Amino acid sequence: MKLEKLILVNWGFVVSREYPFGHTTLLSGSTGVGKSSFQDAIQLVMTGGKQHINVFNSAQDESGASRAGGKVRRTLASYAVGMRDNLCVRPYGSHTYVVAVFAPDDGESAEPFTAVVAVEAAVSGSREQGRSVDVARKLYFVLPGSRVMEADFIESRKGNSITVVKVEDIYHRLRQRYPRVLPFENSIEDYLCKLYAEFRGGGKTLVGPRGLSSSPLPARLSGRWTS
Repeated sequence: MKLEKLILVNWGFVVSREYPFGHTTLLSGSTGVGKSSFQDAIQLVMTGGKQHINVFNSAQDESGASRAGGKVRRTLASYAVGMRDNLCVRPYGSHTYVVAVFAPDDGESAEPFTAVVAVEAAVSGSREQGRSVDVARKLYFVLPGSRVMEADFIESRKGNSITVVKVEDIYHRLRQRYPRVLPFENSIEDYLCKLYAEFRGGGKTLVGPRGLSSSPLPARLSGRWTS
Protein backbone atom coordinates (compact mmCIF):
# COMPACT_ATOMS: atom_id res chain seq x y z
CA MET A 1 0.00 0.00 0.00
CA LYS A 2 1.06 3.58 -0.63
CA LEU A 3 -0.20 6.94 0.55
CA GLU A 4 -2.11 8.37 -2.43
CA LYS A 5 -3.25 11.65 -0.95
CA LEU A 6 -3.60 13.51 2.32
CA ILE A 7 -6.64 15.68 3.04
CA LEU A 8 -6.14 18.32 5.71
CA VAL A 9 -9.03 20.45 6.95
CA ASN A 10 -8.37 22.99 9.72
CA TRP A 11 -5.00 21.46 10.53
CA GLY A 12 -2.59 23.93 12.10
CA PHE A 13 -1.64 26.68 9.68
CA VAL A 14 -1.85 24.46 6.59
CA VAL A 15 -4.26 25.43 3.80
CA SER A 16 -7.31 23.15 3.85
CA ARG A 17 -7.20 21.05 0.68
CA GLU A 18 -6.15 17.75 -0.86
CA TYR A 19 -2.42 17.02 -1.13
CA PRO A 20 -1.49 14.27 -3.62
CA PHE A 21 1.51 12.04 -2.95
CA GLY A 22 3.65 10.18 -5.47
CA HIS A 23 5.84 7.11 -5.18
CA THR A 24 8.41 9.45 -3.65
CA THR A 25 7.35 12.79 -2.18
CA LEU A 26 9.78 15.47 -0.98
CA LEU A 27 8.72 18.03 1.61
CA SER A 28 11.01 21.03 1.34
CA GLY A 29 11.08 24.64 2.45
CA SER A 30 12.45 27.01 5.04
CA THR A 31 11.80 26.81 8.77
CA GLY A 32 8.16 27.38 9.70
CA VAL A 33 6.54 26.67 6.33
CA GLY A 34 4.76 23.54 7.58
CA LYS A 35 6.90 20.50 6.76
CA SER A 36 6.48 19.08 10.25
CA SER A 37 2.74 19.68 10.09
CA PHE A 38 2.50 17.17 7.25
CA GLN A 39 4.68 14.67 9.09
CA ASP A 40 2.55 15.03 12.21
CA ALA A 41 -0.67 14.60 10.22
CA ILE A 42 0.59 11.31 8.79
CA GLN A 43 1.78 10.24 12.23
CA LEU A 44 -1.67 10.98 13.67
CA VAL A 45 -3.36 8.73 11.11
CA MET A 46 -0.86 5.93 11.63
CA THR A 47 -0.90 5.99 15.46
CA GLY A 48 -4.32 7.43 16.24
CA GLY A 49 -2.54 9.89 18.51
CA LYS A 50 -1.98 7.12 21.03
CA GLN A 51 -0.08 8.30 24.08
CA HIS A 52 3.61 7.28 24.28
CA ILE A 53 3.56 6.34 20.58
CA ASN A 54 2.50 9.58 18.91
CA VAL A 55 4.95 12.43 19.55
CA PHE A 56 4.38 15.58 17.52
CA ASN A 57 7.33 17.60 16.30
CA SER A 58 8.03 20.74 18.32
CA ALA A 59 7.49 24.12 16.70
CA GLN A 60 10.08 26.85 16.58
CA ASP A 61 9.42 29.43 19.30
CA GLU A 62 9.10 32.74 17.50
CA SER A 63 8.26 34.78 20.60
CA GLY A 64 11.83 34.93 21.85
CA ALA A 65 10.81 33.28 25.12
CA SER A 66 13.17 30.78 26.65
CA ARG A 67 11.66 27.34 26.19
CA ALA A 68 13.31 23.97 25.84
CA GLY A 69 15.71 24.43 22.97
CA GLY A 70 13.67 27.36 21.67
CA LYS A 71 10.87 24.95 20.76
CA VAL A 72 7.14 24.96 21.57
CA ARG A 73 5.40 21.65 22.20
CA ARG A 74 2.60 20.94 19.77
CA THR A 75 -0.53 19.04 20.76
CA LEU A 76 -3.53 17.68 18.88
CA ALA A 77 -5.67 20.46 20.32
CA SER A 78 -3.21 23.21 19.32
CA TYR A 79 -3.07 21.81 15.79
CA ALA A 80 -6.87 21.79 15.60
CA VAL A 81 -7.31 25.46 16.50
CA GLY A 82 -4.06 26.66 14.92
CA MET A 83 -2.62 27.94 18.20
CA ARG A 84 0.83 29.36 18.82
CA ASP A 85 2.05 31.79 21.46
CA ASN A 86 -1.53 32.35 22.73
CA LEU A 87 -2.71 33.31 19.24
CA CYS A 88 -5.42 31.22 17.56
CA VAL A 89 -6.29 30.98 13.88
CA ARG A 90 -9.63 29.48 14.99
CA PRO A 91 -10.31 31.18 18.36
CA TYR A 92 -13.89 29.88 18.63
CA GLY A 93 -12.94 26.23 18.36
CA SER A 94 -12.56 23.93 15.41
CA HIS A 95 -13.79 20.87 13.57
CA THR A 96 -10.64 19.34 12.15
CA TYR A 97 -10.07 16.42 9.77
CA VAL A 98 -6.89 14.57 8.94
CA VAL A 99 -7.57 12.07 6.18
CA ALA A 100 -5.26 9.62 4.42
CA VAL A 101 -6.23 7.78 1.26
CA PHE A 102 -4.20 4.64 0.61
CA ALA A 103 -4.01 2.77 -2.69
CA PRO A 104 -2.41 -0.52 -3.74
CA ASP A 105 1.11 -0.25 -5.07
CA ASP A 106 2.10 -1.65 -8.44
CA GLY A 107 1.49 -5.39 -8.48
CA GLU A 108 -0.81 -5.40 -5.43
CA SER A 109 -4.37 -6.68 -5.74
CA ALA A 110 -5.75 -5.07 -2.56
CA GLU A 111 -8.49 -2.43 -2.58
CA PRO A 112 -7.87 1.23 -1.76
CA PHE A 113 -9.12 2.50 1.57
CA THR A 114 -9.38 5.69 3.60
CA ALA A 115 -8.51 6.45 7.22
CA VAL A 116 -10.04 9.49 8.94
CA VAL A 117 -9.27 11.19 12.24
CA ALA A 118 -11.90 13.79 13.19
CA VAL A 119 -11.28 16.21 16.05
CA GLU A 120 -13.51 18.78 17.72
CA ALA A 121 -11.53 21.26 19.79
CA ALA A 122 -12.74 23.99 22.15
CA VAL A 123 -10.97 27.20 23.21
CA SER A 124 -11.48 28.94 26.55
CA GLY A 125 -10.05 32.15 27.95
CA SER A 126 -8.89 35.20 26.02
CA ARG A 127 -5.80 36.47 24.31
CA GLU A 128 -5.26 39.00 27.09
CA GLN A 129 -5.80 36.60 30.02
CA GLY A 130 -4.42 33.49 28.39
CA ARG A 131 -6.08 30.76 26.39
CA SER A 132 -6.44 27.04 26.94
CA VAL A 133 -7.53 24.53 24.35
CA ASP A 134 -8.92 21.04 24.76
CA VAL A 135 -10.06 18.19 22.55
CA ALA A 136 -13.81 17.87 23.12
CA ARG A 137 -14.32 14.88 20.84
CA LYS A 138 -12.25 12.57 18.68
CA LEU A 139 -13.55 10.10 16.10
CA TYR A 140 -11.80 7.56 13.90
CA PHE A 141 -13.11 6.03 10.68
CA VAL A 142 -11.90 3.42 8.24
CA LEU A 143 -13.60 3.22 4.84
CA PRO A 144 -12.58 -0.01 3.08
CA GLY A 145 -12.68 0.16 -0.70
CA SER A 146 -13.28 3.94 -0.86
CA ARG A 147 -11.35 7.06 -1.75
CA VAL A 148 -12.91 10.08 -0.07
CA MET A 149 -12.63 13.69 -1.24
CA GLU A 150 -12.08 17.04 0.42
CA ALA A 151 -15.65 18.01 -0.50
CA ASP A 152 -16.95 15.32 1.88
CA PHE A 153 -15.78 17.44 4.82
CA ILE A 154 -16.75 20.90 3.52
CA GLU A 155 -20.27 22.22 4.04
CA SER A 156 -19.80 25.32 1.90
CA ARG A 157 -17.06 27.43 0.38
CA LYS A 158 -16.96 31.14 -0.47
CA GLY A 159 -13.67 32.39 -1.80
CA ASN A 160 -10.99 31.43 0.70
CA SER A 161 -13.55 30.95 3.46
CA ILE A 162 -14.94 27.48 4.21
CA THR A 163 -17.63 26.10 6.48
CA VAL A 164 -16.61 22.68 7.74
CA VAL A 165 -18.94 19.77 8.47
CA LYS A 166 -19.32 19.35 12.24
CA VAL A 167 -17.65 16.31 13.74
CA GLU A 168 -20.98 15.20 15.20
CA ASP A 169 -22.44 15.08 11.66
CA ILE A 170 -19.57 13.55 9.70
CA TYR A 171 -20.48 9.89 10.24
CA HIS A 172 -23.93 10.27 8.70
CA ARG A 173 -22.55 12.39 5.86
CA LEU A 174 -19.99 9.73 4.98
CA ARG A 175 -22.63 6.99 5.26
CA GLN A 176 -24.70 8.81 2.65
CA ARG A 177 -21.79 8.81 0.21
CA TYR A 178 -19.88 5.57 0.77
CA PRO A 179 -21.00 1.95 1.24
CA ARG A 180 -18.79 0.99 4.19
CA VAL A 181 -17.93 3.40 6.99
CA LEU A 182 -16.51 1.83 10.15
CA PRO A 183 -16.63 4.28 13.10
CA PHE A 184 -14.58 4.34 16.28
CA GLU A 185 -14.92 6.94 19.04
CA ASN A 186 -12.02 7.27 21.45
CA SER A 187 -11.18 3.65 20.68
CA ILE A 188 -7.65 3.92 19.36
CA GLU A 189 -6.87 0.22 19.69
CA ASP A 190 -9.85 -0.89 17.61
CA TYR A 191 -9.13 1.78 15.00
CA LEU A 192 -5.49 0.73 14.71
CA CYS A 193 -6.49 -2.94 14.55
CA LYS A 194 -8.68 -2.27 11.52
CA LEU A 195 -6.25 0.19 9.94
CA TYR A 196 -3.36 -2.27 9.90
CA ALA A 197 -5.64 -5.10 8.83
CA GLU A 198 -6.37 -3.04 5.71
CA PHE A 199 -2.67 -2.72 5.04
CA ARG A 200 -2.54 -6.51 5.08
CA GLY A 201 -5.35 -6.70 2.55
CA GLY A 202 -8.40 -6.42 4.79
CA GLY A 203 -9.40 -9.81 6.11
CA LYS A 204 -11.78 -10.61 8.93
CA THR A 205 -10.71 -8.58 11.91
CA LEU A 206 -12.98 -8.20 14.90
CA VAL A 207 -13.30 -4.51 15.59
CA GLY A 208 -16.01 -2.14 16.69
CA PRO A 209 -16.90 1.23 18.18
CA ARG A 210 -16.91 1.97 21.89
CA GLY A 211 -18.94 4.65 23.61
CA LEU A 212 -20.81 6.17 20.67
CA SER A 213 -23.82 7.14 22.76
CA SER A 214 -23.42 10.88 22.14
CA SER A 215 -23.98 10.34 18.41
CA PRO A 216 -26.59 7.61 17.85
CA LEU A 217 -25.71 5.09 15.18
CA PRO A 218 -27.85 2.49 13.46
CA ALA A 219 -28.53 -0.47 15.74
CA ARG A 220 -26.53 -2.84 13.57
CA LEU A 221 -23.42 -0.70 14.21
CA SER A 222 -23.90 -0.30 17.94
CA GLY A 223 -21.90 -3.40 18.87
CA ARG A 224 -18.95 -5.29 17.43
CA TRP A 225 -18.85 -6.66 13.94
CA THR A 226 -16.70 -8.63 11.57
CA SER A 227 -15.58 -7.04 8.35
